[in-house]
Amino acid sequence: MIELWAAVPAGVALGLPPILVWLATVAGAPVCIVVVLAGERLRAWLVSRLGRGRAREGGRLRSIWERYGVIGWGLLGAPRGRLLIWLGAGVLLWTTILTVAAASGIEAVRDLG
Repeated sequence: MIELWAAVPAGVALGLPPILVWLATVAGAPVCIVVVLAGERLRAWLVSRLGRGRAREGGRLRSIWERYGVIGWGLLGAPRGRLLIWLGAGVLLWTTILTVAAASGIEAVRDLG
């Protein structure tokens, strides 16, 4: 996800067509699938160590939520398929927003000059 925030502005700033930047960024996003699939072993280990129980006040799962938020809970509790769907939806949404914003910003700067 970090590459998305750098790739879109960099691609637009380099003068690439916004649609090409969008396509390249969305095409590169499936790397997250590799991370999710490789993370299955880590997830299994974390679940076996920390348990799948409810996040009670002051419990370990509660501390994971407070420290790592959605990412921590995603590793521990989200079914893989749903996690991949929401990751993909997030990539599409944020890539579109960033591409439009970057292209509009570059166009506005060009109009000033």
